[in-house]
Amino acid sequence: HVRMAAVETLCIIGEDSIDPLIHALGEGDEQLRQRASYALVAVGPPAVDRLIESMQNENPAVVRSCAWILGRIGDTKAIPHLVGTMGHPERNVRREACDSLAGMGDAAVLPLARSFRDGEVPVRHCAMEALWMIGGPAVEHVSDLLTDPSPDIRRRAALLLGEIGARSAAEPLSRLLGDENPSVRRIAFEAIEMIRTKNRDTKAPYIAPPGKERSERGEHEKGERPSPW
Repeated sequence: HVRMAAVETLCIIGEDSIDPLIHALGEGDEQLRQRASYALVAVGPPAVDRLIESMQNENPAVVRSCAWILGRIGDTKAIPHLVGTMGHPERNVRREACDSLAGMGDAAVLPLARSFRDGEVPVRHCAMEALWMIGGPAVEHVSDLLTDPSPDIRRRAALLLGEIGARSAAEPLSRLLGDENPSVRRIAFEAIEMIRTKNRDTKAPYIAPPGKERSERGEHEKGERPSPW
């Protein structure tokens, strides 16, 4: 009770309370950590630099709390540090970093796309999940990965676009239907079907399969060819 009262007092103090509140994030009492976390969110941007420094703490509970707080504050300067935390050995820490990056929205898309392409397996998984949560704003950068030299990256990017379900991804995905890798072709087809299902109540543009004559596309545009959507 004494420590709880101390945290509540620190909430009132403001910026001068940042270091004691961050110290409280390492306490064993979950309720105390929660109150300290909310207090740091209330402090806001002045706490960001110290929170970023504390992302290097050896205590996973501190790192996880800092990731959560930074996500709620929403200062984009934290993005590179949250991206770096996606490789943390603790799954709960990685998940918190992923959620916070998703909450950053558009500003996090490019660094997440780079991590999706270049990161180790756990980092790729986190980046994929964060990009999925961001959704539509991530489609352009994820679509760029469809031309990556790695079949695995092309396949994962196609799968992610299917999960996002944005109609704008159908055209770039259609170009993978002629990919040299059979697994990539299959996932691209399934992704297009997923987009079709997610948009079944809207009119989506016709995507001509690779190898179809240009005249067939023209016929569809005149309304003479039924849409597969």
